[in-house]
Amino acid sequence: MKNNYYIRITKIFGQQNYDALTRKYLIAFGNLFNDIYIARTDDQGNVTQYIKVPLTYAGKDKMLAIVKGNPEEDKSSQINLPILSFEFMGWETDWTRKLNTLNRFVRESTNPDKAKYIYQSIPMYLQFNLYAWVKNREDGMKIVEGIFPNFKPNWDMTLNILPDMGIYLDTPVIMGTPTWEDKYDGSLTTDSTITITIPYTMKVQYFGVRKEKPIIKFSQQEFNFGEPGNSDVVGELTITPGVTANGEPTTIANQSVNVHTISMSDDFGFAVTETNLNGIVFTGNT
Repeated sequence: MKNNYYIRITKIFGQQNYDALTRKYLIAFGNLFNDIYIARTDDQGNVTQYIKVPLTYAGKDKMLAIVKGNPEEDKSSQINLPILSFEFMGWETDWTRKLNTLNRFVRESTNPDKAKYIYQSIPMYLQFNLYAWVKNREDGMKIVEGIFPNFKPNWDMTLNILPDMGIYLDTPVIMGTPTWEDKYDGSLTTDSTITITIPYTMKVQYFGVRKEKPIIKFSQQEFNFGEPGNSDVVGELTITPGVTANGEPTTIANQSVNVHTISMSDDFGFAVTETNLNGIVFTGNT
């Protein structure tokens, strides 16, 4: 009898969560270096041209193979330098930035009777390497001297990381110690390639799943005005959110729309309904 095998996608710890946060961080990091230019000058030092340095995502070994190309091919088919590339090197935990895990971010849900929330994030580091590939020292100096002064030692970005929850994160990108590699291992007719490597650390946050909870819309208090044990004379005070059909806050319950249609972001008042209280006014600790 032929065995049948099934692959089932399961939820981690009984929950499913994916906000593509790592991808968003990679894009944000790459955007930092996506608009770098170097100047070409004439013999008198006058700028004749600005050249934008292309940026691509590629590992060092792969990029080195692309840059060197096939020496037997026509040079016109090989990649032009200078060029920048970067790669993601991995994660590292950072428990020094850990906050109270019971803290929550709360936003309104599509259901007016509920609110959605997400618990405090987990702090991590992302490690990157930025590579500058150049044919001459002058181009390399121009690129790094345009980058270095912006990191002291970090550049801070504000990322709208979870738009539906309104979560903006201040995200520092910290520069490490750069290295310069001018390794010549070809023939006398082979062009040399200089590689500048700059390590970076990005302080990021990872969030869990969104959950929902009911919103308290009714506050009800009963008062007994009789003798102890006598429950015949009872008054009741009920407080609910109040919004008129025009969207204005109100304190009069019968002027309000249905409380189940009022969301937490509405400008509402506190509508009071009294039953058998006969206009009694409560003061102090009564």
